[in-house]
Amino acid sequence: MTAADKTDYYRQEWLKLMNHYHDKSKTELRRLNKAVYAWLYRNDKEWLQLNSPEPRYTYKNTRVDWGQKV
Repeated sequence: MTAADKTDYYRQEWLKLMNHYHDKSKTELRRLNKAVYAWLYRNDKEWLQLNSPEPRYTYKNTRVDWGQKV
């Protein structure tokens, strides 16, 4: 199997996971097939980032600014 064949194989497996479990997050998909995620992360990281679900959380800064004047 050539490098291009491997890349195509792992990309297709990741897309199958996403289509089958469309409601899952990137972390949940990673847990379902660790080998596919690991290979893509090591060998095709940019593609993996572009073809993964968007993060579901929104970060809210809850720090207190003690120096702020009221």
